[in-house]
Amino acid sequence: MNPSFTDRFTYKPYFGTSPVIERVKKYVKIAAVEPCTALIVGETGSGKGVLAHWIHEHSPRKESVFVDINCSGLKGELLKTELFGHAMGAFTGAVKDRPGLIEEADGGTLFLDEIGDMDLDVQCQLLKSIEEKTFRRVGENNLRTSDFRLICATNRDLPDAVKRGDFRSDLYYRINTLFISLPPLRERKEDIAGFLEHMLKNMGYRYLPINQAVVDKLARYPWPGNIRELRNAVERALMFAQGEPLTPNTSPAPKTYLYPPGRRGRKYGVWTRSNANTSGGRSGTSTAISRRRARRWEFRCRRCTGS
Repeated sequence: MNPSFTDRFTYKPYFGTSPVIERVKKYVKIAAVEPCTALIVGETGSGKGVLAHWIHEHSPRKESVFVDINCSGLKGELLKTELFGHAMGAFTGAVKDRPGLIEEADGGTLFLDEIGDMDLDVQCQLLKSIEEKTFRRVGENNLRTSDFRLICATNRDLPDAVKRGDFRSDLYYRINTLFISLPPLRERKEDIAGFLEHMLKNMGYRYLPINQAVVDKLARYPWPGNIRELRNAVERALMFAQGEPLTPNTSPAPKTYLYPPGRRGRKYGVWTRSNANTSGGRSGTSTAISRRRARRWEFRCRRCTGS
């Protein structure tokens, strides 16, 4: 393994050591040293934002700012104002000039998370800013410049979005200079043990309250929420364990999960891996038991959270 991935960040961050993630690291190292635009694609919770920050911290721009924004949280004029800024009087409430994130990222890195959710009119202006490194604040005629390095991320299928007309083809070709595909956790389950060690040590544990039986149980769960779901599940399990070591009966793997692979449409709390038979069917008795267990689990969670 490349020492730059392990020595500098022993526990923060952690990417894994599986063969599939090692192949990804080769592209990540290129993205760190080259000033090109990078596009990171992966499912939600797979660590796209952490990877983008790592690229910045190991790039020639590491001494400058890292500016990030989630494009799915803002739409239309709000996103345009956030990116390009606005002049005083540009609209109601614009009582003073305000620089945008593109201007703030001058000399550093601009990270656009979930760029696949960006509106088409904003995409058009962004394309010009990427190509010419120039922009105008909303309500202003002056042309400004900003020397920023762009990293984008999305969990969407952008080629399919281009075909549907939801994403500009010219912008896609422009941001897809260096493509990095981040695999989901279910495709690299050998990394689960390393993630557990990383998370627990970051929580202050000097010993690891887990054993191989717990890791094996976690590996049987598909983790649709990826690393984010694993982290939250670990925190929840430690809360219920109350200082005791985790066992397969108290492991952080959720009892049930919504829409497991190949079984979309099942209601929450009905299907579990424990009651699935080899033919893919379910017996009435096991279904009823699963429902009762799901209701008890939900009751315990509500009692602990006070909801």
